[in-house]
Amino acid sequence: MAKWQVDTLGYCHQCHYLLDDNGYCAECGVDGKYDPVAKPAHYNHSGGIECIDYIRQVLGREGFIAYCRGNLIKYNHRAYYKGNPFEDLAKAEQYLHWANEALMED
Repeated sequence: MAKWQVDTLGYCHQCHYLLDDNGYCAECGVDGKYDPVAKPAHYNHSGGIECIDYIRQVLGREGFIAYCRGNLIKYNHRAYYKGNPFEDLAKAEQYLHWANEALMED
């Protein structure tokens, strides 16, 4: 039996059912290789370097934290205006996670 993820990012971006521990959705068949919140496919075409990692490198720690906080505000603000509040709030949560990760660095 699959161990089910219960955090917000463990839900399918298409049907919102829980993903198994491999990122697979038994309801609609999404494979979980890319995630529109944490790892969008359209941000992974740069020879293996994800866009978020490049932004972090260019902006430095403090700039990256400010960038994440700005995106957190943006996704919270527009959540109910674009038609998919679940995804926008999950994106806000992802940016909060990245900001917290950067804050914990020495």
